[in-house]
Amino acid sequence: MNGSADLEKTLRMMDVADELRRRRLAIEEHLEASDRDTLRAGLIDRYREMGHDADPRLLEEAIDTVRSQQHRFCPPRPGAGLTLATLYVRRAELARRVLTPLLALSLAGALVAGAAIGVRSWRADREANQQQQTAALADRAASLLAEVRAVALEPATVAMAEALSADAQRALAAGDDDRIEHATRQLAELVERLQQEYTLVITRGRERDGVRHYLIVQARGPDQQPVRVQIRDEETGDLDMVSEWGERVDKRIYDQVAADYADNQVIDDHVMGQKRRGLLEPEARFSSIGRITQW
Repeated sequence: MNGSADLEKTLRMMDVADELRRRRLAIEEHLEASDRDTLRAGLIDRYREMGHDADPRLLEEAIDTVRSQQHRFCPPRPGAGLTLATLYVRRAELARRVLTPLLALSLAGALVAGAAIGVRSWRADREANQQQQTAALADRAASLLAEVRAVALEPATVAMAEALSADAQRALAAGDDDRIEHATRQLAELVERLQQEYTLVITRGRERDGVRHYLIVQARGPDQQPVRVQIRDEETGDLDMVSEWGERVDKRIYDQVAADYADNQVIDDHVMGQKRRGLLEPEARFSSIGRITQW
């Protein structure tokens, strides 16, 4: 029962489809006939305007030829126009495949060029800074030499400073920054030593190996506060900044100080020497044989 109903429904749908197809074909034939009539009438009018009679047979052949070629595809002829049209149509693809890599290359080139300019600028700035620092060191050396000449009380000290300044000038001409810095540092230390003022005060004694005898002294400034002095230790060879160290003296001197201490447990004659401004070394009562910074 259901099968018969389905078949009947299918047949009815097929009838509807056939009817629609027939109507479409009829409409197309009507439109085509209408187009032919319109085209034929137009050709006849054009011939009459030109003063000629139109041959109906020729007109029909012409209409058939035109209509047969109406929907034929004719490929365009090669040329500049075709090339420009193709480029326009494919503009998105060309931009992706050609312009994007070119832009990337241009950007990379710009970055490389910028980096190169930055490196050159950095090098130029570094060289300029080095030159400024070198010139500043040379000026500093000249200023320190002037201070030594103004303060030093001994010609040998001035000669030492002039030798250091001359070495700094030679290093400047050779572009040797390390030598300039070394000479300038030595001049600064020389000026610092010349400016110092202190008294060497004997605080006690030390004996080593029964052979070496040391008086332990302390450097005290005008305010009686300890003063740090650069002392070379004869045992280690090191330069140490200390305010107290041992001065090695003859046994005779050592025994004199020991006797001064023995009578009342106080070293009454406790001043070993004075360091005046303008001198490198103290003016001592006793000759020093060597020094130690540790005992």
